[in-house]
Amino acid sequence: MQKKLSASLKDFSAIRIGGRADIVYFPETISELTELLAEKPALPVVGGCTNVFFGDLPELVCAKYLNKISEMSGGVVAECGALLEKLFDFAAGVPATVGGGVIMNFGAFGFELKDFLRSVRVWQNGAVKTLAVEELRLGYRSADFAGVVLSAVFKRKRLEKKAEYLKQRQEKMPWGQPNIGSIFKNPAGLSAGQLLEDAGLKGFKYKDLQVSEKHANIVVNNGAASARDLLELIERIKQTVQEQTNILLETEARYIG
Repeated sequence: MQKKLSASLKDFSAIRIGGRADIVYFPETISELTELLAEKPALPVVGGCTNVFFGDLPELVCAKYLNKISEMSGGVVAECGALLEKLFDFAAGVPATVGGGVIMNFGAFGFELKDFLRSVRVWQNGAVKTLAVEELRLGYRSADFAGVVLSAVFKRKRLEKKAEYLKQRQEKMPWGQPNIGSIFKNPAGLSAGQLLEDAGLKGFKYKDLQVSEKHANIVVNNGAASARDLLELIERIKQTVQEQTNILLETEARYIG
Protein backbone atom coordinates (compact mmCIF):
# COMPACT_ATOMS: atom_id res chain seq x y z
CA MET A 1 0.00 0.00 0.00
CA GLN A 2 1.27 3.44 -0.91
CA LYS A 3 1.23 6.31 1.58
CA LYS A 4 1.78 10.05 1.37
CA LEU A 5 2.77 12.02 4.46
CA SER A 6 1.80 15.64 5.16
CA ALA A 7 -0.26 15.78 1.98
CA SER A 8 -1.97 18.87 0.62
CA LEU A 9 -5.63 17.97 0.12
CA LYS A 10 -6.04 20.67 -2.52
CA ASP A 11 -4.56 18.10 -4.87
CA PHE A 12 -7.46 15.73 -4.17
CA SER A 13 -10.45 18.06 -4.62
CA ALA A 14 -11.78 19.01 -8.05
CA ILE A 15 -12.26 22.58 -6.76
CA ARG A 16 -8.70 22.64 -5.41
CA ILE A 17 -9.78 23.40 -1.85
CA GLY A 18 -8.34 21.56 1.12
CA GLY A 19 -6.15 21.68 4.18
CA ARG A 20 -3.55 19.03 4.95
CA ALA A 21 -3.64 15.38 5.98
CA ASP A 22 -0.99 13.78 8.15
CA ILE A 23 -1.28 10.57 6.11
CA VAL A 24 -3.10 9.64 2.90
CA TYR A 25 -3.34 5.89 2.19
CA PHE A 26 -3.58 4.50 -1.35
CA PRO A 27 -4.68 0.85 -1.18
CA GLU A 28 -3.95 -1.12 -4.34
CA THR A 29 -6.27 -4.06 -3.65
CA ILE A 30 -9.69 -4.41 -2.03
CA SER A 31 -8.04 -6.60 0.62
CA GLU A 32 -5.66 -3.80 1.53
CA LEU A 33 -8.62 -1.44 1.90
CA THR A 34 -10.64 -3.79 4.12
CA GLU A 35 -7.60 -4.59 6.29
CA LEU A 36 -7.02 -0.87 6.77
CA LEU A 37 -10.69 -0.25 7.63
CA ALA A 38 -10.65 -3.17 10.07
CA GLU A 39 -7.81 -1.45 11.89
CA LYS A 40 -9.14 2.12 11.50
CA PRO A 41 -12.93 1.94 10.93
CA ALA A 42 -13.50 5.71 11.10
CA LEU A 43 -11.21 6.57 8.18
CA PRO A 44 -12.89 8.63 5.45
CA VAL A 45 -12.59 7.05 2.00
CA VAL A 46 -12.70 9.10 -1.21
CA GLY A 47 -12.37 8.44 -4.92
CA GLY A 48 -12.41 11.12 -7.60
CA CYS A 49 -13.49 13.87 -5.16
CA THR A 50 -15.87 15.27 -7.77
CA ASN A 51 -18.13 16.85 -5.16
CA VAL A 52 -15.84 16.99 -2.12
CA PHE A 53 -13.74 19.66 -0.45
CA PHE A 54 -11.58 19.32 2.65
CA GLY A 55 -10.42 20.92 5.84
CA ASP A 56 -7.50 19.51 7.83
CA LEU A 57 -7.53 15.75 8.51
CA PRO A 58 -5.34 13.34 10.43
CA GLU A 59 -5.80 10.53 7.88
CA LEU A 60 -7.57 9.88 4.58
CA VAL A 61 -7.95 6.94 2.19
CA CYS A 62 -7.90 7.52 -1.57
CA ALA A 63 -9.26 4.62 -3.63
CA LYS A 64 -8.05 5.78 -7.05
CA TYR A 65 -5.97 2.61 -7.62
CA LEU A 66 -8.99 0.36 -7.00
CA ASN A 67 -10.20 0.84 -10.55
CA LYS A 68 -10.62 -2.59 -12.13
CA ILE A 69 -13.60 -3.17 -14.45
CA SER A 70 -14.57 -6.71 -15.50
CA GLU A 71 -17.37 -7.86 -17.78
CA MET A 72 -19.16 -11.13 -17.10
CA SER A 73 -22.36 -12.86 -18.15
CA GLY A 74 -24.35 -11.29 -15.33
CA GLY A 75 -23.19 -7.74 -15.96
CA VAL A 76 -20.21 -5.51 -15.29
CA VAL A 77 -18.20 -5.53 -12.04
CA ALA A 78 -16.37 -2.32 -11.14
CA GLU A 79 -14.21 -1.52 -8.13
CA CYS A 80 -14.99 1.56 -6.06
CA GLY A 81 -12.25 3.71 -7.62
CA ALA A 82 -13.23 3.03 -11.25
CA LEU A 83 -14.29 6.10 -13.22
CA LEU A 84 -18.00 6.23 -14.00
CA GLU A 85 -17.35 7.72 -17.43
CA LYS A 86 -15.75 4.40 -18.45
CA LEU A 87 -19.10 2.76 -17.75
CA PHE A 88 -21.74 5.35 -18.55
CA ASP A 89 -21.93 8.07 -21.18
CA PHE A 90 -23.97 10.38 -18.95
CA ALA A 91 -20.89 10.70 -16.71
CA ALA A 92 -18.65 11.85 -19.57
CA GLY A 93 -16.18 14.49 -18.45
CA VAL A 94 -16.87 14.02 -14.73
CA PRO A 95 -14.11 12.47 -12.57
CA ALA A 96 -16.69 10.67 -10.43
CA THR A 97 -15.93 7.13 -9.29
CA VAL A 98 -18.14 4.13 -8.61
CA GLY A 99 -17.99 4.39 -4.81
CA GLY A 100 -19.03 8.02 -4.60
CA GLY A 101 -21.42 7.57 -7.50
CA VAL A 102 -23.36 4.89 -5.62
CA ILE A 103 -23.44 6.92 -2.39
CA MET A 104 -24.96 9.94 -4.16
CA ASN A 105 -26.86 7.97 -6.82
CA PHE A 106 -25.07 9.91 -9.54
CA GLY A 107 -27.29 11.14 -12.30
CA ALA A 108 -27.36 13.39 -15.36
CA PHE A 109 -29.23 13.82 -18.65
CA GLY A 110 -32.28 12.01 -17.26
CA PHE A 111 -30.38 8.93 -16.07
CA GLU A 112 -29.49 7.73 -12.57
CA LEU A 113 -27.05 5.07 -11.46
CA LYS A 114 -29.80 3.11 -9.74
CA ASP A 115 -31.30 2.35 -13.18
CA PHE A 116 -28.22 0.24 -14.00
CA LEU A 117 -27.18 -1.12 -10.62
CA ARG A 118 -27.65 -4.75 -9.54
CA SER A 119 -25.77 -5.00 -6.24
CA VAL A 120 -22.95 -3.52 -4.20
CA ARG A 121 -20.24 -5.05 -2.01
CA VAL A 122 -19.67 -2.95 1.10
CA TRP A 123 -17.52 -2.96 4.21
CA GLN A 124 -20.13 -2.86 6.96
CA ASN A 125 -19.75 -3.48 10.69
CA GLY A 126 -16.35 -5.10 10.27
CA ALA A 127 -17.29 -7.47 7.45
CA VAL A 128 -17.75 -7.58 3.68
CA LYS A 129 -21.43 -7.78 2.73
CA THR A 130 -23.34 -7.82 -0.55
CA LEU A 131 -26.39 -5.58 -0.74
CA ALA A 132 -29.03 -5.78 -3.47
CA VAL A 133 -29.94 -2.48 -5.10
CA GLU A 134 -33.24 -2.42 -3.18
CA GLU A 135 -31.35 -2.48 0.12
CA LEU A 136 -29.47 0.71 -0.79
CA ARG A 137 -32.69 2.79 -0.81
CA LEU A 138 -31.40 5.08 -3.52
CA GLY A 139 -33.18 8.37 -4.10
CA TYR A 140 -32.46 11.71 -5.71
CA ARG A 141 -28.71 12.24 -5.13
CA SER A 142 -28.93 10.08 -2.03
CA ALA A 143 -28.58 6.59 -0.58
CA ASP A 144 -29.66 5.20 2.76
CA PHE A 145 -27.26 2.47 3.80
CA ALA A 146 -24.24 2.19 6.05
CA GLY A 147 -20.75 1.17 5.03
CA VAL A 148 -17.95 1.81 2.56
CA VAL A 149 -18.57 0.79 -1.06
CA LEU A 150 -15.96 -1.72 -2.26
CA SER A 151 -17.34 -2.63 -5.67
CA ALA A 152 -20.57 -2.69 -7.64
CA VAL A 153 -22.26 -4.91 -10.20
CA PHE A 154 -24.07 -3.12 -13.03
CA LYS A 155 -26.50 -4.62 -15.54
CA ARG A 156 -24.53 -3.22 -18.46
CA LYS A 157 -22.46 -0.35 -19.72
CA ARG A 158 -23.98 2.60 -21.57
CA LEU A 159 -21.54 4.50 -23.78
CA GLU A 160 -23.62 5.37 -26.86
CA LYS A 161 -23.67 9.17 -26.51
CA LYS A 162 -20.43 9.91 -24.69
CA ALA A 163 -19.19 12.57 -27.14
CA GLU A 164 -22.60 14.25 -27.29
CA TYR A 165 -22.97 14.46 -23.50
CA LEU A 166 -19.40 15.66 -23.08
CA LYS A 167 -20.02 18.48 -25.56
CA GLN A 168 -23.21 19.52 -23.74
CA ARG A 169 -21.40 19.49 -20.40
CA GLN A 170 -18.55 21.61 -21.78
CA GLU A 171 -21.02 24.15 -23.16
CA LYS A 172 -23.09 24.48 -19.98
CA MET A 173 -20.38 24.28 -17.30
CA PRO A 174 -17.39 26.49 -16.46
CA TRP A 175 -15.13 23.98 -18.20
CA GLY A 176 -11.50 24.07 -17.14
CA GLN A 177 -12.16 26.07 -13.97
CA PRO A 178 -11.80 24.32 -10.58
CA ASN A 179 -15.28 23.33 -9.37
CA ILE A 180 -17.15 20.43 -7.80
CA GLY A 181 -20.28 20.55 -9.93
CA SER A 182 -23.64 21.26 -8.38
CA ILE A 183 -23.41 22.81 -4.93
CA PHE A 184 -27.10 22.31 -4.09
CA LYS A 185 -29.71 19.66 -4.79
CA ASN A 186 -32.69 20.69 -6.87
CA PRO A 187 -35.79 21.18 -4.70
CA ALA A 188 -38.78 19.12 -5.87
CA GLY A 189 -39.96 20.46 -9.21
CA LEU A 190 -37.51 23.36 -9.16
CA SER A 191 -34.00 24.19 -10.33
CA ALA A 192 -31.48 25.23 -7.68
CA GLY A 193 -29.51 27.08 -10.35
CA GLN A 194 -32.57 29.05 -11.42
CA LEU A 195 -33.34 29.94 -7.79
CA LEU A 196 -29.81 31.31 -7.38
CA GLU A 197 -30.06 33.21 -10.64
CA ASP A 198 -33.45 34.70 -9.68
CA ALA A 199 -31.89 35.77 -6.35
CA GLY A 200 -29.27 37.76 -8.25
CA LEU A 201 -26.43 35.45 -7.26
CA LYS A 202 -25.17 34.47 -10.70
CA GLY A 203 -21.63 35.80 -10.97
CA PHE A 204 -21.53 36.73 -7.27
CA LYS A 205 -17.98 36.90 -5.93
CA TYR A 206 -16.87 36.05 -2.41
CA LYS A 207 -13.15 36.25 -1.71
CA ASP A 208 -11.53 33.96 -4.31
CA LEU A 209 -14.79 32.16 -5.07
CA GLN A 210 -17.40 33.00 -7.67
CA VAL A 211 -20.85 31.70 -8.53
CA SER A 212 -20.38 30.71 -12.14
CA GLU A 213 -21.61 33.02 -14.91
CA LYS A 214 -22.39 29.91 -16.95
CA HIS A 215 -24.26 27.86 -14.34
CA ALA A 216 -25.48 29.46 -11.10
CA ASN A 217 -25.44 26.17 -9.16
CA ILE A 218 -21.68 25.84 -9.66
CA VAL A 219 -19.02 27.72 -7.68
CA VAL A 220 -15.53 28.14 -9.11
CA ASN A 221 -12.28 28.71 -7.28
CA ASN A 222 -10.44 31.65 -8.84
CA GLY A 223 -7.28 31.14 -6.81
CA ALA A 224 -6.59 30.53 -3.16
CA ALA A 225 -10.03 29.89 -1.66
CA SER A 226 -10.20 27.94 1.60
CA ALA A 227 -12.72 25.44 2.95
CA ARG A 228 -13.92 28.08 5.40
CA ASP A 229 -14.52 30.48 2.49
CA LEU A 230 -16.65 27.93 0.65
CA LEU A 231 -18.62 26.97 3.76
CA GLU A 232 -19.32 30.67 4.40
CA LEU A 233 -20.41 31.22 0.79
CA ILE A 234 -22.72 28.19 0.88
CA GLU A 235 -24.42 29.53 4.02
CA ARG A 236 -24.73 33.01 2.52
CA ILE A 237 -26.37 31.60 -0.61
CA LYS A 238 -28.76 29.44 1.40
CA GLN A 239 -29.76 32.41 3.56
CA THR A 240 -30.29 34.70 0.55
CA VAL A 241 -32.46 32.16 -1.30
CA GLN A 242 -34.48 31.35 1.82
CA GLU A 243 -35.13 35.04 2.53
CA GLN A 244 -36.42 35.57 -1.01
CA THR A 245 -38.32 32.33 -1.59
CA ASN A 246 -38.78 30.63 1.81
CA ILE A 247 -36.99 27.61 0.32
CA LEU A 248 -34.08 26.12 2.26
CA LEU A 249 -31.63 24.60 -0.19
CA GLU A 250 -29.99 21.27 0.64
CA THR A 251 -26.27 21.05 0.00
CA GLU A 252 -25.11 18.38 -2.44
CA ALA A 253 -21.37 19.11 -2.15
CA ARG A 254 -19.65 17.28 0.73
CA TYR A 255 -17.25 18.78 3.23
CA ILE A 256 -14.78 16.48 5.01
CA GLY A 257 -12.76 18.02 7.79
